[in-house]
Formats: sequence, C-alpha cells, structure tokens
Amino acid sequence: MRFPNLSLENILWDKGFSIVAGADEVGRGSFAGPVVSAVVAFSKSINQLVNNSNSPRIDDSKKLTTKQREIADKWIKENSIAWGIGVGSVTLINHAGIVKATNFAFRSAIKLMTKSLDRRIDYLLIDAFYIPYIGGIRRSKQKPIIRGDEKSVSIASAAIL
Repeated sequence: MRFPNLSLENILWDKGFSIVAGADEVGRGSFAGPVVSAVVAFSKSINQLVNNSNSPRIDDSKKLTTKQREIADKWIKENSIAWGIGVGSVTLINHAGIVKATNFAFRSAIKLMTKSLDRRIDYLLIDAFYIPYIGGIRRSKQKPIIRGDEKSVSIASAAIL
C-alpha cells in the first residue's frame, strides 16, 4: 500500500522555498452543503516526525476511519507551522457557482494561515487545480496534483482538516 510522502515538499524545500503548503477542499461534488477548503504548512523538520512509528497515518481522508481522522487532525494541528480553513457558503454557491465558492474558500483558508504566519506562502501544492487571484502566490508558485491527497503529506493533511 502506498501512502502520501514528503518527496514533493522536500524538493521545494531544497530549492529554497521555506513555506510550502498543501491545500484541498471538500464539498465540491456534493449535492448540498458548503464547500470547505483547508491549507496546511509544515517545516522541513516534519520529515523526522512523519517517519516516526508513533506518528498517525496521514493519507487520503476517504481512506481513514473517523477515529484515524480525529487522531491525525490533532497531530496535524499540533505539528504544522500553520493551517487555515475557509468556507464557501451554500448562499455563495447558489449566487456565484461552485467554482467561485471553492476559490473563495481556498483564498479564505490561505488568508487565515498567512495571518497566523505573518508572512506569505512561498509555494502551494494543491489537489487537482490552480487557484486564481491569490495575493502573492502566482501560478508559477502553485502545483496542481491529480489525486494529490494520495501523494503529498501536506495535501493529505489539508484534506484531513
């Protein structure tokens, strides 16, 4: 069985990007309810923790049990350097559409995380697609990854939150 790892994050850290974050959303394909997006950033020292046998399973959230998600959620919040959650409401979805609501949720999550860091994200790994109009994070500093929550610990962590 293959789990997400830190290979993408390590490449970016080695290139000099210090704040590398992962982002994912939930609710984009659902029939009702808001769209919720999360973003998570770890420091390079997370390599030691992730490879520790005591760390929880960080994986695509759909592959985890409720209990595993709860344990991972707590661990992520305690060990990340910052995280943020944003919501695109049902009202926004109905008025502007799911794409704009999703982008709003991502921008809100990034804004919250950036505020707690007191600096911008250097590079953003995203599950599946680019996020337009994010202050300071151009397309060249974003990497959309198909099934990113199965490949990147940062994206999988955002999916769990």
